[in-house]
Amino acid sequence: MYKSLILLTAVMIILALLIFLTITFLQSIDKKIDYSNKEIKYFIKESSGVTYLVIPYYFWQIGKFNELKRRYTTNFVHDNKNYNIDIIYPCNDHNRQSTDLFFSGLYRDFVAKLSTPCLVSANYGNINNMTISGNSNSISINQTNNDISSEIKRVINNEHFNADDKIFLELFLYKLNDNSVKKHDASKAIDILTKALPFTTAVINMIRTLFFT
Repeated sequence: MYKSLILLTAVMIILALLIFLTITFLQSIDKKIDYSNKEIKYFIKESSGVTYLVIPYYFWQIGKFNELKRRYTTNFVHDNKNYNIDIIYPCNDHNRQSTDLFFSGLYRDFVAKLSTPCLVSANYGNINNMTISGNSNSISINQTNNDISSEIKRVINNEHFNADDKIFLELFLYKLNDNSVKKHDASKAIDILTKALPFTTAVINMIRTLFFT
């Protein structure tokens, strides 16, 4: 009997050690991922007339969790609507989604309560005499690409973005001039520029038209 108990205890210790090593390994991989350049999948949930932003993540994804807290602080744009983020619930039990690959215990939900949305103006605006207009098929800009970049940079430098935001937006401008902007780049640029609404409405709408229509 004692031998069986000792054997059972040894098996449990080995299993616990394997689980610990696996989680440590997964966390080490997660630390190497630059989530600031990744497009993050989210869900919009309506409950009792309240709108919530829901982003699942694995419990070992500390890097992703920190990026969510950094990225989603004040504003959120979804389907041409600008939401204010009122309350953040960063670490919640997971509500199962149809896209889940594993059981719910491996996930956590980052949840943000959103305020009543305000529609983003359909008018693309005027930046320093630069007229921007567009529809679902095309965009017309009456200045060269270099002039557009200069105008966007002027807006960036005049707003109160933090150092990381400015670095990313400068990189975005470089990619814009190099024709190498990806959708996740444009999405993050919009998230950052949204912090300075309404002064950045024209730039946001231009980026949205260029990359999401």
